[in-house]
Amino acid sequence: MGLNGAKIASNTNYEGSVIIAYYLKAKYYGTPKPRMPEDDLVEELKRNGINYYFVWDAAKVENAALKKTKELRAEDRSLSVYSVKY
Repeated sequence: MGLNGAKIASNTNYEGSVIIAYYLKAKYYGTPKPRMPEDDLVEELKRNGINYYFVWDAAKVENAALKKTKELRAEDRSLSVYSVKY
């Protein structure tokens, strides 16, 4: 997964996502509006040229335009990385 220079957004955990983006040399663009419908979310990601969407703590994502590429788990946290299909 080549994240160097990629554009990233996340569903929550702004601070953790910024730190990960920094170490991956990626650009972090923040979180979308809360409770945004998933189709609107995908359009927003595409409109802003986002390459990857970080989903924290096993939130459900069921959109054909988002493909899970990696899942990481710790004791009390999880992070799923989805690529945005254009």
